[in-house]
Amino acid sequence: MSGPGRDSALGNKRLVLVTGEEGAGKSTIIRAVLPHTPDSARLDAEDIGQINPCPMDDDFFSLLRRNVAALVTNFWDAVTTRTTWPSVSC
Repeated sequence: MSGPGRDSALGNKRLVLVTGEEGAGKSTIIRAVLPHTPDSARLDAEDIGQINPCPMDDDFFSLLRRNVAALVTNFWDAVTTRTTWPSVSC
């Protein structure tokens, strides 16, 4: 959803989703871009889904999708209501 009203309400804020097959270079691209994008975060569903044992069934993947969506929503809400993040070294 873009347009004059939406863009001015969000300023220059954007949500970028990077998807692709294993080994396509998604993580490499994000690691290269992240330092040049202020007020940004890298959220990796594979990292969020690291559990042992990993059931690899429909219930697990449904839970994983809900958790990733909730995390993205929380970050998006924070970014769209703040002008900057506090200075923190990670």
